[in-house]
Amino acid sequence: MKAFWAWVLVAFSYTALAYFLQAPRLITALGMVLLILGAINLITAPSFKLSIHSELVTLFVLTGVLAVSVSLVYLSVLILAVGWSRIYLKAHSLSEVSFGAFAAVIVVYFVFSLFGLATF
Repeated sequence: MKAFWAWVLVAFSYTALAYFLQAPRLITALGMVLLILGAINLITAPSFKLSIHSELVTLFVLTGVLAVSVSLVYLSVLILAVGWSRIYLKAHSLSEVSFGAFAAVIVVYFVFSLFGLATF
């Protein structure tokens, strides 16, 4: 639980610093995404174990696709590979992996839309 509090605190500090220094929109949006994902993990941790690995690989892939090029869509195979490995290692169930990836998709799309970075 302490790790999630640290995550939220660091993400908040990063986002605030990026905002006040007028960093590029993508930098500020990534901070906001990490802040919201950290808050989701903090809230759900006592009752449901989300796959943070699935969240972060989904964040990586979506950022590449939305901010760099749609041609990076082939990276989405990483989401499946990481999800499968978490289930195979019995670190998570299918629902935990799925919800982690789904949470990242929703948060990234919402925040990137707010910042005018979502292209679809």
